[in-house]
Amino acid sequence: MEIGTLSLIQICFCFFYRYDGEKRTALKAEKAKKDALASKQEQDRKDLEERLAKAQINFERAAIESKKKMARLEEENERAKGAVQVVRLNLKHLLRLLMQQLLWLLLLL
Repeated sequence: MEIGTLSLIQICFCFFYRYDGEKRTALKAEKAKKDALASKQEQDRKDLEERLAKAQINFERAAIESKKKMARLEEENERAKGAVQVVRLNLKHLLRLLMQQLLWLLLLL
């Protein structure tokens, strides 16, 4: 009976070591899978942060360009207003001169 018991114990140890080895292999595979997933997620996060940073830079550049264009347009608008004012004054002056000449012509007739 001792030989049978020893054999049974040996068989149990063999199964235990085999199971333990398979368990360790499975745990290592699971850990490697989790590490790979975490690494991919970290890389994706970094990629998204980089894209966000680039988008912010592009937005800031666009905002600066927009402000420059707006300032340039406002300046052009002010110059155009000044030119229109000069033309109006000149037209008023010419109209007065024409009216005076018409009055002189009417008086001479």
